[in-house]
Amino acid sequence: MRRLIGGVALIGTLAVSAAGCDPQTTNSGNTPTLPTVPVTESFSGTVTVNGAQTFAFQALSSGVVQATLKTFGPETELKVGLAIGTFNGVTCQQILVNDSAIAGISVIGSVATASNLCVRIYDVGQLTQANSFEITVIHP
Repeated sequence: MRRLIGGVALIGTLAVSAAGCDPQTTNSGNTPTLPTVPVTESFSGTVTVNGAQTFAFQALSSGVVQATLKTFGPETELKVGLAIGTFNGVTCQQILVNDSAIAGISVIGSVATASNLCVRIYDVGQLTQANSFEITVIHP
């Protein structure tokens, strides 16, 4: 009798799994969701001594998020902070952080659902003057 119950449970599980993979199955009668094409956004500005800049953006679905410090200068040899986080409309809650970023460095993570996100660049105590920058963000 134990084998029969175990076999029925396994078959039930496989049937539910197979139904989830049926290409004819849709979301409540809607058309199937297609993957979102990645979006590239560029942000630029100036970061001052002990300063920071935050830029908000919206991921439209799940996927990989990558922020790259494309240009930074004139203090090209000095490090700054580069972070990706969640944005609540007021503040950037930093999640992925690199406190040793220079031009060409990326911070990469993933987002599970559509989300309000942010990228932040900040002085980690090394800058002696204002520096201009460009950050490129690729997101779903």
